[in-house]
Amino acid sequence: FRHLVIARLAFPLSKLKTLEYLYRYQGLTLVIDTVYRFLDKLNKELKDKIEQISYNHTLKVLNNDLSIMFYDMTTLYFESSDEDDLRKTGFSKDGKHSNPQIYLGLLVGLGGYAVGYDIFEGNIFEGHTLIPIVEKISKKYNLQKPIIVADAGLLNNANIEALEAQNYEYILGAKIKNESKALKDIILSTSFEDLTYLVLDK
Repeated sequence: FRHLVIARLAFPLSKLKTLEYLYRYQGLTLVIDTVYRFLDKLNKELKDKIEQISYNHTLKVLNNDLSIMFYDMTTLYFESSDEDDLRKTGFSKDGKHSNPQIYLGLLVGLGGYAVGYDIFEGNIFEGHTLIPIVEKISKKYNLQKPIIVADAGLLNNANIEALEAQNYEYILGAKIKNESKALKDIILSTSFEDLTYLVLDK
């Protein structure tokens, strides 16, 4: 796992290319089937343990302060035309609309330190993933209603209503061109420091 993570950070390409990197630069010989078997084990047996290690590290780095969490999603596509229960064709952020994909949702604390993640079907609407993952991670670690920060892709009335119904404070990004003239005028005429205070005060 350590070697695969380091290789992914330094040389993020296919698994076969990863093995070439590990052999050339780390002197490590691995068989591709060994990697596939380990990834199955990672998903089925080790995921919770690794998440807990990551979460504990995040708590340590942030001095036990998880009062604010950032959520974002990305798509991961497969060089295959075959779909299954998880890999589905959908809106691809990589422009690979004909390839099956999955969605990866990630929650992080300040500084981008990982709190938790989940995987979703490739044809899901990303706005439908915010509440489930926030609730899942909050319950798992007994978090006390952190402020949730997310981008415009997750900004919809259903999410806002759900966050407010469950007493979450939130900051959701939005495109300024879609706002009213009155709000545009306030934003564009306010200094960054005053705007930050205004947002947090609300």
